[in-house]
Amino acid sequence: MTDQTGRVRRGWRLALVVFLQVVAAGLPALLVAAYRDRLPERAWVQGWARIWPEHAQLAPGWDRWAAGYLGCLAMAAILLACFARYWRWAGPQRLVVAASWAVATQVASSAALVLASVLTAAPEIRPTPGWVNLVSLLLAPLGGLIGWLLASPLPRPAPAAAAPPPHVERRQLTGTEQAMFSTTLWSARQLAGGGLLVAAGVLPLLAHWPDPTLALPLPVLGLLLSLQAKAKLRVDGDGITLAFPLLGGMRQHVGYREIRFAEVAGRRVSWSGRVDNPRAWGFLTRSGPALVAHLADGRELVASPRDPAVAVALVNGQLDRARAC
Repeated sequence: MTDQTGRVRRGWRLALVVFLQVVAAGLPALLVAAYRDRLPERAWVQGWARIWPEHAQLAPGWDRWAAGYLGCLAMAAILLACFARYWRWAGPQRLVVAASWAVATQVASSAALVLASVLTAAPEIRPTPGWVNLVSLLLAPLGGLIGWLLASPLPRPAPAAAAPPPHVERRQLTGTEQAMFSTTLWSARQLAGGGLLVAAGVLPLLAHWPDPTLALPLPVLGLLLSLQAKAKLRVDGDGITLAFPLLGGMRQHVGYREIRFAEVAGRRVSWSGRVDNPRAWGFLTRSGPALVAHLADGRELVASPRDPAVAVALVNGQLDRARAC
C-alpha cells in the first residue's frame, strides 16, 4: 500500500468519526423544526415529565431541549483526540470509528424515539416510556458494526525479512522440530474491576430507579471487562496467537512474516490485563520480564507468561529457520 493510499484511508476514517456525531447533534433540532406545530408547549419528556404540572414552568422549551444534544460535538472532539493518538495505526482508528458510530446511533435514535413517543402519545403529559432507552441502547451495537465495516479493510504491513539480531534468546530448531508453547494468563485486577462495574449497574435496580435502563451500559461494560480477564498465549509453527476463551474464543494472531524478532524485556504495568495502545497490544499480568515481539508495523506484541525466555527462544528459532535461506 502506498503512502498516498494510506493517507486517503486515514482521511476517510477521520471523516467517519466526525460525520455521525454531527448528525446526532443536529437531528433533534431538525425534528423539532419539522414537527413544532404538533409538540406540546414545553419539553415535558424524559425526567421533566415527572415535575408536571406543579413545576411545569421549569421544563425547557423544545429548542433548548434540542440544544442539549450539541454535546455530541464535545464527544466528537474527544474521539478526534483518541484518533490523533493512534494517528499511525489503522487498527485502533477503526475501533474509534466503531465507537463513534455506536455512541452517535444511541444518541440520535434516543432523540428520535423520544419525539415519536410524544407525537403518538395521548394529550396528557406522561413520562417517556422506558423502552425508548432500551431500544436506543440495542441499536448502538448495530451502529458500531456499520461504522466498523465502513472504516475499510486494514492495510497489511510489508513483511519482515531480516533475521533476528544476535543478542536475543534463540533455540536452534532442527528440520523436524516445531515451535510449541502454550500457557494461560489471568488478570485478577481486570476481573475485579469488571465485577465492580456489574455491581454498580445492579444498584439502580435495588434502589428502584424510575428508569434503570439508564444504568444498563455499566453491567454490559463490566461483563465485557470480566470476560477479557483470561487469555491463552500460544506459540507454534504459524506464529503467536492470543485467544480469549471467555469471549467465545476471540483470537488475535500474528504470523512470522509480521514479526521482526522477539526479546525478553521489562514492562511496567499499572493495570494488568489486556493491552492495546499506540505502541503495543497483548496481555500483561504483572510488572517485570515479558515476551516482547517487535512487529513489522512498528508496534509490539507483549505478554507475561511465567517463563517468557522459553517463548522468546522458540519465536526467534522459528524466525532463524524461516529466514536462513
